[in-house]
Amino acid sequence: ALDLKDKILRGLTDEQACGLVGVSYSTYSRWLTEYPLFKEFIHRVKAQVEYDALFYIKEAMEGGTWPASAWFLERKYPQRYGKRDVLKQQIYHIHIEFVRIVLEIINDADPAIKAQVLNELKARKIDIGV
Repeated sequence: ALDLKDKILRGLTDEQACGLVGVSYSTYSRWLTEYPLFKEFIHRVKAQVEYDALFYIKEAMEGGTWPASAWFLERKYPQRYGKRDVLKQQIYHIHIEFVRIVLEIINDADPAIKAQVLNELKARKIDIGV
């Protein structure tokens, strides 16, 4: 568990840490389920990683390093300070997922309702690729 802790403290993913210490990820997952103290230990280790990273970012911010401040604000308050291209990309993916769900609903609908919806979309010049 201590080797695993060291790997996670370095910022590796659970899968990477398991691979380096020779524990299969399925065994690790089982341990998390079966041993509440182990699960709590891993959660504390991950919280420590996050705390340490934020501590050093805040130190850099207080030292006048503006990129650290920008990085912190972009991630802590993405709606206000996030890079717009990232937000646009997130909105695009949400839109695509919404269209996919609507298409599933339309395809499962009564044929008369499906035809009516598709005709209405066509009349509004909305191409959904059907």
